[in-house]
Amino acid sequence: MEVKNPQLRFWWPLALVVLVASLVTTASVQALDEAFMTGGGSVTIGKGKDAQRYTHGFNIQWDGSKGNFEYNDHSQKGKFHLESITSVRCTDDSTIDPDPPSANFDTLEMTGTGRWNKIGATIEVTLSDAGQPGRDDTIDLTIKVGGNVVSSVSGNLTGGNHQAHGQVTKANPSLGTTPTPTSGTIGVTLQDSATLTGAFNPTGKIDFKLFDPTDPDCTTPVHS
Repeated sequence: MEVKNPQLRFWWPLALVVLVASLVTTASVQALDEAFMTGGGSVTIGKGKDAQRYTHGFNIQWDGSKGNFEYNDHSQKGKFHLESITSVRCTDDSTIDPDPPSANFDTLEMTGTGRWNKIGATIEVTLSDAGQPGRDDTIDLTIKVGGNVVSSVSGNLTGGNHQAHGQVTKANPSLGTTPTPTSGTIGVTLQDSATLTGAFNPTGKIDFKLFDPTDPDCTTPVHS
């Protein structure tokens, strides 16, 4: 969940002024207690000699502070080794009900960098835990080298298991603004800054809008 483009009301004792607004990144309002996902398995597509088999194993911390991920595309003898985590996001899908150990999230999204057959590569992967024994767990993975997809797989596990651990809680972000000066005559440049606190991994932007004091409902901004 993200805070996007909030309307900020400014009341100035003049009809029209110039507002110089500073932009501040917005916040993902999701924060986590100690939580992680572990597991591994395989996805097999097709049968017989034409079957394509993909295997993976991982242990990823909720905040990306530590983790490992190994992936093998057996159809082309491709191997990916994770070296650095860029981002991690844990969410709850209401249609998924994982078994104990208790966890109130069931889906983990990760991006990162590593090596594909010893060549620099990026990874985007979404992993789900849909309970035991693992046949309903899913993986959606893409490996790129130089922006080009070199391997991808998406589907239910045909073997293995993903397991979510720990609890997800929500942050309590707040947004405060500081106008300088608080009033002025026509021609004065007004500045405003915003400070976002209590957020987790902020992303995006905040929009500032200035309204004429004759517009008490703030329906038509005179500057944004």
